[in-house]
Amino acid sequence: MQAKNDIRNINEDELAGFVDESGEKSYRKGQVLDWLWKKGAVSWDEMKNIPSDFRKKLSGKYEIRPLEVAGTEISADGTRKLLFRMHDGNFTEGVLIPSAGRTTACISTQAGCPLKCAFCATGQHGFKRNLDPGEIFDQFILLNRLSAETAGRPLSNLVLMGMGEPFLNISSVLKALGYISSPQYLNFSPSRITVSTIGIPEKIIQAADSQFPYQLALSLHSSIPEVRNEIIPAASRYPLQELQQAMAFFTRKTQKPITVEFLLLKGVNTSLREAESLVKYCSRFSSKINLITYNEVPGLPFKKPAEDEVAQFLAYLKKKNMVATLRRSMGSDISAACGQLANRSKLVK
Repeated sequence: MQAKNDIRNINEDELAGFVDESGEKSYRKGQVLDWLWKKGAVSWDEMKNIPSDFRKKLSGKYEIRPLEVAGTEISADGTRKLLFRMHDGNFTEGVLIPSAGRTTACISTQAGCPLKCAFCATGQHGFKRNLDPGEIFDQFILLNRLSAETAGRPLSNLVLMGMGEPFLNISSVLKALGYISSPQYLNFSPSRITVSTIGIPEKIIQAADSQFPYQLALSLHSSIPEVRNEIIPAASRYPLQELQQAMAFFTRKTQKPITVEFLLLKGVNTSLREAESLVKYCSRFSSKINLITYNEVPGLPFKKPAEDEVAQFLAYLKKKNMVATLRRSMGSDISAACGQLANRSKLVK
């Protein structure tokens, strides 16, 4: 027997065709979409304004495969890491990060990651698969509800900086974000959504050409080719000059600056040479630099830099009139900080 598809994987034309074939009025399509993408329904029985016989037809053809929260860890700083179980037994993770007056959700786009960045826990455990649009959407729904429950407010920001490379699953990412940001559905402002990438020039140019409405963050970590290729092996396929040209094209086309993420690794990329190279590299496109101190991962050789190293690096950037900030790490005590997601959550209910 052929497995049913998750209804959130089909396009709206297919849904319209099924509604018509079932002898239903065309407005049923809109009702189904509202239940799926506005109300976050996870079962057919929730769809009370849809006749039971049509719901039976829907359930005979399609499934709804919601994420299940398999575990939660809570940091001393209030950060919460959630382990999500998918229908096939694979896992991914999301993080809820509270701060003064706002709450940010960090979500994943893949189960595992194929890029295997040397400093990152996620890639060390292999790549399982891309997430479906509904699995990306569910992370937002669940973390938004958790924000309301624990912080008393909905999410303020959404960042796709969890497991995986969003541009290697871009069709699912764009579909999920489309429903999250659509005024017709969740109406979450695109300006408060950031998509992070290691930098795939072709995909960045395509995004710019398609009027990509979201913020873009580049996980650069070094602008010296031999250093970047060592810590991000996949980057060897995307030359830095080509990536720089794509960034410049994106900022010209969208009129939006790019956030350059720079993870500081002791003895690897904290030298004056690195700072000088970074200033030169980012001067070719509109950017703001976000420095992040490394969160150590058991079993990996990288270390957190000393505070004076970080301060000197940041001071040099500011001396050269770069827009640069140092991001405070959250959730490192539960392995929820940048580079630490690895499906190792303790199952705390």
